[in-house]
Amino acid sequence: MPSTDPANKQFVKPDATFSGNHGRIDVERAENWKTQEHTVWEMCLILEGSGFFLVEGEQYPFSPGTILCIPPHFKHRGQPDKFFNDFCIGIPEYLVPGEKVSVFHDDEFGTFRRIMEVYDHVFHTEPLNFGQILGHLKRTMQSLLISWQERKPTPEMIQLVEDINRNVSNIDYKVSDAIARIPLNSNYVRKQFRETYYMTPVSYMNHLRITQAKSLLLTSDEPISELALHCGFADAKYFTRLFHSSTGYAPLEYRKTYQKMQKEAGK
Repeated sequence: MPSTDPANKQFVKPDATFSGNHGRIDVERAENWKTQEHTVWEMCLILEGSGFFLVEGEQYPFSPGTILCIPPHFKHRGQPDKFFNDFCIGIPEYLVPGEKVSVFHDDEFGTFRRIMEVYDHVFHTEPLNFGQILGHLKRTMQSLLISWQERKPTPEMIQLVEDINRNVSNIDYKVSDAIARIPLNSNYVRKQFRETYYMTPVSYMNHLRITQAKSLLLTSDEPISELALHCGFADAKYFTRLFHSSTGYAPLEYRKTYQKMQKEAGK
């Protein structure tokens, strides 16, 4: 079953299919890892940590619950903010049409992870008729991914997202006020937003602000109090707590660590 135990390694079969995880991967380990590619489709579920996957030169951000589907022979590697732990399975066929990278997010109940856990157990133990069982599990995963892929945001959700994006740096902006301007029940709007984007409106806004803060930390020497204001946070202490919770680093620690990595990469 998927585990955060580093001893739980991936197991690759002769047909190139695989299932398992590599344990917790920190920044140093990720930097020393070679870029990977497989002859089968790879489906990665992020168990913990944040950062991005670099796939064929494109960056795909991840956080716990992100599901990344990578086509065969696509070169890829993970770059964590501080560390990440993922669980991956490799299968010959893709579950959703299209020869491209697809990104999904598990639901609040961890449904996709639970199915992957059962798949992993069957894959390793090979009970009677295990091939048929794996086929049924793959079709179940396919149904979930297709339902998530076909979920389209409503005009109200698009309006709210655009409003939040316009106000990333606005310290006076309140998501609750933006929701109140939508002519629908506020609780319904929040529920619909979460079902569409897999996070609350406030979490979405904070994600954008922390992403902006990461960029500013590496491209400016602004004091944290000023940088927090530019990213929409009136309270620098709250910003620091939220940044640490999201990345595993205090803001100054993040700046120092990644500026050092950039200098070493440029040598």
